[in-house]
Amino acid sequence: MLLSVKDLSFAYIEEWILKDLSCHINENEKIALIGNNGAGKTTLFKILTGELSPAAGQIYQKADLRLGYLAQNAEFTSVKTLYDELYSANAEIVALEKKLARLNEQMASPANDEETQLRIIHEYDELHQRFDRLDGYSYKSFVAGILRGLGFEEERFHQPVSTLSGGQKTRLALAKLLLQKPDLLLLDEPTNHLDLKAITWLESFLAEYQGALFLISHDRYFLDKVVNRVFELSFGQLDFYEGNYSYYLEQREI
Repeated sequence: MLLSVKDLSFAYIEEWILKDLSCHINENEKIALIGNNGAGKTTLFKILTGELSPAAGQIYQKADLRLGYLAQNAEFTSVKTLYDELYSANAEIVALEKKLARLNEQMASPANDEETQLRIIHEYDELHQRFDRLDGYSYKSFVAGILRGLGFEEERFHQPVSTLSGGQKTRLALAKLLLQKPDLLLLDEPTNHLDLKAITWLESFLAEYQGALFLISHDRYFLDKVVNRVFELSFGQLDFYEGNYSYYLEQREI
C-alpha cells in the first residue's frame, strides 16, 4: 500500500467538504477521482500533498513515498530554457553524469599512482553501474521524447521558460513530473492544455506508467484509456468502483 486515508474531514468556514472520508491507494493502481464541481476533489489532492491541513483524520504513507502533484494551472519561474529545465528534473542523473565526467578526467591523469588509479576506477565503476540502472544513457532522448509528446516542437526546446504562456508552463510542469517518475502521481485535469495528439500520447504513457496514478479529469475517453478504478466523491464521502469510467457509469446506474 502506498497511501491510506482514515476518517478525513475538512471544512471551509462551517461547511463540511470532506467528512470521515477513508480510502487507500496501492502500488500501480490507476484511479480516477470523480465528482461534481465543488465536491472537494482538488481539496482532497491538496490535503494529500500537505498544502491543506485536515480538521480531523489520519494520512499514512509508505516510507520514502515519492509523490508528484500537477495542479490545474501549474506556474513556475525559471531562467533556463525548456530543455535545460526539463533535463534538470532528475537531479540524481545530472549529478552522476557530472561525477563520471570528472572521474574520467582524473583517470586520464599521468600523475596518478597505482593506488589512486585503482581507487578512481573503483568509484567510477560503482557510479557507472548506478547511472546505467537509472537509464542515464537514454535520459537525453527521453527528455526530448516527452517534450515532443506533450506538443513542444524541437525549435522551441531552447526557448526561455519565462516566455511561455500559462498553458505551456502547465505542460512543462507535467513533463517534469513524468520525467521524475514518482511512486504516486496526482494529476488535476492534465489534459486541459493539450491537443488531441498530445492527449493520445499521454494516454499511452500513463497506461504503461510503472507507478500509481490518482487523477481528476472530465475527459471520459481519456479516463477509459488510463484508469482501472474509480473513486466517486459525493457529500464528503467516497464510493469505490472497479474498472474504467464506462464500467463505473454502468455500475452506478445499476
